[in-house]
Formats: sequence, C-alpha cells, structure tokens
Amino acid sequence: MTERPPPQGEPVRAAEVIGAACLATDLGMGFPFEHGLHATLMTMRLADLLDVDRETESQTYYASLLMYSGCTSDADVAGRTFAGSRTENLTPVQFGSAAEAVAGVIRALPPPGDPLHRRIYEVTRRLVPAARFRKPHFTALCEVAEMMAKRLGMPPAVHGLFAYLTERWDGKGTLKRAKGDEIPLPVRIVHVARDAAYQRVVGGDDHAVDTMRERVGHAFDPVIAGRFVEEAPEIMAAAEAPGSAWEAILAAEPRPWLSLEGEGVDRALAAMGDFSDLVSPHLSGHSAGVAKLAAAAAGVCGFNPSDVALMRRAGFVHDVGRVAIDPRTWQKPAPLTVDEVGAGAPAHLSRGACPAALPAPRLVGRGGLRAPRAARRLRVPPPGVGGLAHPGCAPPRHRRRLSRHARTAPVPPRAPTGAGGRGSRRGGARRAPGLRDGRSGHRGRRAAGPSGRAPGRADRAGG
Repeated sequence: MTERPPPQGEPVRAAEVIGAACLATDLGMGFPFEHGLHATLMTMRLADLLDVDRETESQTYYASLLMYSGCTSDADVAGRTFAGSRTENLTPVQFGSAAEAVAGVIRALPPPGDPLHRRIYEVTRRLVPAARFRKPHFTALCEVAEMMAKRLGMPPAVHGLFAYLTERWDGKGTLKRAKGDEIPLPVRIVHVARDAAYQRVVGGDDHAVDTMRERVGHAFDPVIAGRFVEEAPEIMAAAEAPGSAWEAILAAEPRPWLSLEGEGVDRALAAMGDFSDLVSPHLSGHSAGVAKLAAAAAGVCGFNPSDVALMRRAGFVHDVGRVAIDPRTWQKPAPLTVDEVGAGAPAHLSRGACPAALPAPRLVGRGGLRAPRAARRLRVPPPGVGGLAHPGCAPPRHRRRLSRHARTAPVPPRAPTGAGGRGSRRGGARRAPGLRDGRSGHRGRRAAGPSGRAPGRADRAGG
C-alpha cells in the first residue's frame, strides 16, 4: 500500500464540504440534482446587484448552501403526520399567505391518489397533529441547521443566522423571533433567492417573478424582492451558466476562503453522517459507529495511519444517500414492498424487519439542554449508540435492553406424554414450554431432559 502523509496535514476548502452537504440536502428535500448549487449562484448574483459588503456576501454564500440542512429533523414525525409530499405541497407556500399555507397543508395530509371520501377522512384525522407539528418542527429545523453549520466549521457570524431561517419581513413567521430589519441582511437575501429558485422549478421563470412580486413587503424585504423582480432575467441566468455547477459554486465563494484541517474535517464529515442518521431515530449514531468500526478494522489489518483516517472518514459519510429514501420506508416495521425496494431502499431491509422494529435508546443533550428531540439527536451521541439491529453491536448498557427484542432461538417443544395427555394438543400439535394451556389455564411443564427429569442448568447449557 502506497505511503502518503496523514490527512491531518491536508487542508480542505470549507466550500467543498459544505457544497457536498448541500447536495445531500437536495436529496433529503427531494429537489432536482444540484438545485441548491444553482440557487446559491442566483443568491450570489442578487447579493452582487445589491452591492453588499464582503462580510455580508460571505455569510450569504454559506447560509444559502446550508438553508435546508435541517430538513431531516423530526422526519420520522413528519412521515407519520403527512402522507403526501411536503416538498411539493408545503415548500412552495412556506413564505406565502396564510390561506396558501393552509391549502398546502391540506394537500400534503392525505395519500396522493386516494378517492375524495378517503382524502376527506385523512385530512380530518391528520389536521390537528399537523397544526401541533408546525412550531416544534420549525424550531428543530433552525436548531439543527445552526448546529450543522457550527460543526461544519462555520464562524459564529454564520451559524447564528439560522435562528432566523423561518422568519418573515412582516413578522408573521411561526416562531416570531424577528421582523423587518431585525432579520439579518444575509438571511433576507437568501429567503428571496432560494424561494425564487424553487418557484422556477414549480412553474418556470414567469411564475417565479409573479410570486416574488406578490410577496414583496409581506414575507420578503421590499427592497431585495423588488430588486429581484427588476433584474430577474440576469439573476436567473446565473443558474444556467455553462459548464459545471460544482466548479461554478467553488469559484463563487468570496475570499478569503475558509478551510478545514485535521479534526475539523473529521467533525464536518461526522456532522454529515449525523445529518443522514436523523432520517430515523432508530439510526441515531449509526454513521459514527460505522466510522469507529471501520477505523478499528483498518488498524487491525495493519493499514498505515493515513489510510486508517481515510477509512474513518469514509465511514462517516458511507450512507449519506439514505436521506433520498422516504422516511416512512425507514419507519415501516414490516418487510418492504417491491415498489419500496425499487424506489431505492436497501435490499437487506427487504429481507427482514426495518430498524423501526427495535427500540431506540433515549438520547439526552449534554448540559441539561432541552432542545427538540431531533436537535438532541444531532449532539453527537457516543459511537454505536442507538437503533442497532444486533445487541452485540450496542454498548454494554444497551445490550440487555436490545437482547430482549432480538432473541430468535427456538424453544424446544415439550415431550409428548401420550395421546390426549397434557403434553399434546388436538391434532398432534405440541405446546411450547411455559405457555398457558388454553383449556386449563395452567402453565405447561418443562420438557424432560436427557435423564428423564426436568432440565437443569447443565441440560440447558448442552451438558
């Protein structure tokens, strides 16, 4: 194996790591490929037309790439509440009027394609849980995005922006943390550009311009949204630039470029792994556990320190693509259907129970902080904690709990004692030991051991 210097000595541009995280959020949201990159190019063109200072431009760049980094927060709860697509029904109206928001929620509640009477029933059944879901969800979304930005190496001026991620210019945001000029300027720019970019996906350029015009002075800063309407062709052309969107997004990063080294790279990749694990509470800590196991295996196999570090980093991000699978698939406590497997679910889950069949240990944030559940899960639980399918993979304090649900060894049937006796049932079917007899209400006797008596410890242990 070729020797090379340890990765700790190789600086990595923060834009590369954050750009990769942006691609992962596109998967989690169900956006078109590279949508976040194209939207950020539009964001930077709008910031340039507004002639903002260099610091604001830099904050706008990173905030735009990470705007949806909290999209997997409480995905398990959302999957139980909304049977339809939140991306198609809720995202376009996130900054719309109250009537548009309610209509989007109603469309997202019932399963798509159901008959009218069934849709009415599902809306009625799910509407109250959806109303209760909204505020905790927005709180978790902001907190998870803030923690992701912090762990990805962003300075405090950047990760502090995400507390205002869902605010509106008119102060009618769900969390009501700020309004008007109280919302940081980078966030106001990102709101306009990212919403316009998705409106283009929904209905084209003209629809995006009309929507921005309707939201001027309501959800969006009138100066920024007005400038977008005036310069829309030039701004939207930034997303259609020839060549690679990846190269364009790296070139658009304002100087001085931020870089990560050594443990900073590990923390950033671990954050991406935790982001993918958030898609289900039963996967909490999975990526960190894989990274630790892969690094240990590489060390046992005699890999040099550089390759051990690479194996650990690969373990952190080995399954980032899982966010592209509907969270309801991960939550399904039963074998998957052919359609679910064809949609991209791993084949090994189709042959057995999903992780939802096992309990996930409760993870409490450090320092007694009581953040929303999804935010607490992101506070890096110890590697290997949470939702592991085999009790031997869990830490000792969790093995006993998991083993109760993972016992699969069959219990030997009770030896027969003659026709019609207590050791047999009608039709010759034998009762498993320890089960109650449905006719007498008494517990059955234990099967006889090799010596003809009830089995002792030596008999049960195989001699």
